[in-house]
Amino acid sequence: MKKPFTILLLFLCALCLVACQAPFTSVTYGGGDGSAPDKAVVIQGASDERAGVHAEYEWIATNYPGAKKLGQSLVSFGGKLHDVIVIKTSSDQEKKLYFDISGFFGKGGY
Repeated sequence: MKKPFTILLLFLCALCLVACQAPFTSVTYGGGDGSAPDKAVVIQGASDERAGVHAEYEWIATNYPGAKKLGQSLVSFGGKLHDVIVIKTSSDQEKKLYFDISGFFGKGGY
């Protein structure tokens, strides 16, 4: 009796893991390198704010491994909403990164 329960539990855990990752799989990145408002990283395909913010952090982790977030603000440039995230890179440099979030901002998710 214990074995079927264990198999069912493992199946449900795997299903939950897939379901939790699903909102993040369709996100892609466009735009520039994030170094200025006119070179903002454009988050595309985020279903909601949770997926969009997750995508921002994933982009930072990929492009600036070991970076630490120092701050974040919401600003408008050219009629589009942007997250400005200040990081300290692994080489101890402070950088401002601009993300165009107009595609997902206000869609909920939290």
